Amino acid sequence: MKRVLVINSMVAHSHVGITAQLPVFTQAGIEATVLPCGLFSANLAFPQTAVSDASQWLIAALKQYERMAVSFDGICIGMLGKKEVIFSLLPYLHLHASAIKVIDPVFADHGVYYRGFDETYVQALSQLIPYFDVMTPNMSEACFLMGENPKELFAWQTLLKKMAGRFQIQVVITGVQLDEDQSHLYILYGDEKQAQTIKIPKEQDYCGAGDVFSALLCRELIEGKRMGEAVASAVFTLQGLFADALKKHRDPLMGLPLYEKAPFPDEG
Repeated sequence: MKRVLVINSMVAHSHVGITAQLPVFTQAGIEATVLPCGLFSANLAFPQTAVSDASQWLIAALKQYERMAVSFDGICIGMLGKKEVIFSLLPYLHLHASAIKVIDPVFADHGVYYRGFDETYVQALSQLIPYFDVMTPNMSEACFLMGENPKELFAWQTLLKKMAGRFQIQVVITGVQLDEDQSHLYILYGDEKQAQTIKIPKEQDYCGAGDVFSALLCRELIEGKRMGEAVASAVFTLQGLFADALKKHRDPLMGLPLYEKAPFPDEG
């Protein structure tokens, strides 16, 4: 059985962070080892969220796994919370050079930082990103990582290529508005030489959708798909989850309905 290490927030109420990613892997028969950077009573879109830091426990767990020589086929990273966790991960990633490594740099959206994050966190995260194979930022995170103002308009394909060239990894930017068609968004992906696009209907803005997408992409890559095929498969499955959520009139704050079996690309 293949094994993946998942590091993200542990959100008790709503399918966000680890709660959103765990079923993506288990439904595919991939064993997930989950390490929360912190415990959240609900996602940060809710008011007065109770938060407990787990960074020191996370760092201790990584050291234990190193002593135990635990190996992983994939590493899927979301919110890390503190710079200390980032710096602890750097040497650990060297031990898993052959693993598929995907990072969703969770720290901002809608042009602003999430609570508790700032430019010093982004600077530290920028040192970690080159050790990954794929990065999946949203538009705000992509801009902050490149020192750009997310409230300005960009040639997004050019920004993607510059980002891929700077960090020397594959980049997938989610939720991009490329034209005046307000009913659709785009997924941009590629490297420093070429940017590809997938046009998708603009659905309700469900919390945790980015967590689900990065987990789906990591899953497809672990299972041996090439980058373009993996992105297309992840988008297909995510669209199925969006359709299911809309059909059930699910509250967007609660995230996508993941504990029923999610559709796989070969199931139609």
